[in-house]
Amino acid sequence: MGEKITRPVDTAGPVQKKLIAEGLKRRPHILPLAGGPFPGDGGADISGFPLNDPELHQAFLERQVECTPEAISIVDPGQRILSVNAEFTRMFGFDPDETLGKSIDALILPRDRTSETSAMGQAVSRGETVGLATERHRKDGTLVEVFISSAPVVVSGVLVAVYRS
Repeated sequence: MGEKITRPVDTAGPVQKKLIAEGLKRRPHILPLAGGPFPGDGGADISGFPLNDPELHQAFLERQVECTPEAISIVDPGQRILSVNAEFTRMFGFDPDETLGKSIDALILPRDRTSETSAMGQAVSRGETVGLATERHRKDGTLVEVFISSAPVVVSGVLVAVYRS
């Protein structure tokens, strides 16, 4: 693992490259990938949507999580799964409907690793973001090496979920 570093493929068109360069000089923007709403890119026109629209923002975030090449699960404070992305499904072998509402530890935690999740859970409940290189079980029982990153999701001062990748 980690023996070879590869460069990402350059898929940005000339219009996107110009906007990225301009954006780096100012504040950050949400820029779509190829096929986005730029002239000549063939994307949908979203000019009628205000960029601060909560529904549009939510759609961007959901798509970003789903398309991320890392396994992601979002769990409630009791470690019950609220959502998983496609890479989680591929990596661990569980369909989303097999995971929702289930304890993430019951699904993928090896018995000899319970102290890890206890320590991580305590740190996250204190508002810390933590990471750990470890192993987890797939659905078929085989072990897979993982790096777990956990961060609290706090709304109005209350821990409502934990983001784990």
